[in-house]
Amino acid sequence: MLDIREQYATDENAENEGVWRDLPKGAKVKIARGGNRAYTRELNRLIDLRRADMDAAGDDADKISDEIMAEVLAKTILKDWSGIGANGVETPYSIAEAKAKLAIKDFRRVIGSFADEMEAYRIKKEAEQGKS
Repeated sequence: MLDIREQYATDENAENEGVWRDLPKGAKVKIARGGNRAYTRELNRLIDLRRADMDAAGDDADKISDEIMAEVLAKTILKDWSGIGANGVETPYSIAEAKAKLAIKDFRRVIGSFADEMEAYRIKKEAEQGKS
């Protein structure tokens, strides 16, 4: 029998506040789950705000879309980090720095993929939690 709660129940606090995920070279990022309420609100707000720009942009509409996604992820998904920087200098986390780093498409993709992984946000059985 498939126990729906055991298979699919997630921790809403973890979805909104984020969970730590490992990156190469000892870096870590704290990631909220994709599609959370704040994400949806901010995405809709920025699309509404930039709709005229996107309509007028023609071939540059994808660039505006990437800018919107970087900002949405910075404000609602990428909550914190450690061990991340540029040119050999560690950068303290801030939304502005997150937005700048998320302008790099492959970093943005990694963060997005972490945010979409349900398993990281599932409610763990008490026995599994005791193993940590």
